Amino acid sequence: MESKLPKKILLIEMSPFPFHVGGGYAHLCLLSKGLIEEGHEVHILSAKPSKDYKMLDYPAEVILHNVGMRHKMFGKGNRFFAYLHRMFFELSFVLSAKKKIKEIKPDIINTQSLITTALPCTLLKKPFVATQHGVFMKGFKELWDKRGRQDVSFIGKIYDKLEKYNSKYCKEVIGVNQTVVDYYSKYTKSSLIGNSIDIKPYDKIRVVRKEDRYLFLGRISEEKGLDYLLNALRIVDKELNRDIEFIIAGSGNEAYIDSLKSKSNNFTHITVNYAGPVYGEAKLKLYKSANIFVLPSMFESFGIVLLEAMAAGCGIIASNCSGPKEIVKPEFGLLVDYTNEEERVKNLAAALIQSLSWDEGIGLAAREEVEKYDYKIAIQKYIKVYERLEASK
Repeated sequence: MESKLPKKILLIEMSPFPFHVGGGYAHLCLLSKGLIEEGHEVHILSAKPSKDYKMLDYPAEVILHNVGMRHKMFGKGNRFFAYLHRMFFELSFVLSAKKKIKEIKPDIINTQSLITTALPCTLLKKPFVATQHGVFMKGFKELWDKRGRQDVSFIGKIYDKLEKYNSKYCKEVIGVNQTVVDYYSKYTKSSLIGNSIDIKPYDKIRVVRKEDRYLFLGRISEEKGLDYLLNALRIVDKELNRDIEFIIAGSGNEAYIDSLKSKSNNFTHITVNYAGPVYGEAKLKLYKSANIFVLPSMFESFGIVLLEAMAAGCGIIASNCSGPKEIVKPEFGLLVDYTNEEERVKNLAAALIQSLSWDEGIGLAAREEVEKYDYKIAIQKYIKVYERLEASK
């Protein structure tokens, strides 16, 4: 039955869609797909990509608007000039987005943050809802504070003030986990809608699962905890009496990836392979060929890769942080507690060793659990939020 909602829905994301791989990209694809299936006209407004980006698949019916200055890849260039470019980039996005919103004249606006992405709506005095994929800057501030990067803490304070300013016209925050909901309830009404997944494509893929294949897939950056993973694998390697393969798939800063590769040598029983970025059917096949999926992140607001791995029937090892702890259950996975760097490595190694004895029942339990995250369920929750926004105008 078709919703009574107005037809034109605008989703705003500052990262260049559909070029910026990650959980935000996957979320926008499924949200727009579900809304289109419900009969709505969906527009996505985002930044222009730089030449480094590759266009990814997205629903053909989406009306796409890439505006403003081009979005440069993270981790490239001088820090001062990177900040200078970022300042002009965000200003350009705000001004261009304001103009485009006036042209589109959407009935519903759903921004993908409460910071710069939402600022055009506030300046136009347009009520909107904001999907928060995490508590902005919190995890990054913890990471960079350890390195003495006071500039990141300063920028975080600016964005904190911007969130408060934009909450003036934000009628509701949608948090992907309860920690996010609790945090943003101090600004405005907040509700919980986790990320979702389309399970059907995974059921169509037929590949041989390799019992001794482990997988990490995601952005290759320091906050993902891959340094700790490799240190943990050194401990595991000494306990093994059989060979295992660990695949690290994804893209990131080349210098950081090279530093990881230098740590991946001299194992006796473990082969570490770097697969680079994988997309589409190749990604699904990689998931289904693996037995265990590992997400050792230092912080993770949700972790849509966990749902993807569960849909493929993988057992899960993940950090016990805000996103994974609401997803991973003992029936199909382990949550690893971290108190300090030494404990991080020790506990991760222990979890990896324990997983060596898991049977196929683990993967079947993961596949059963992920059905509650089907995107059609999430779409109905989003529609109810949009209806509340429309009623409040």
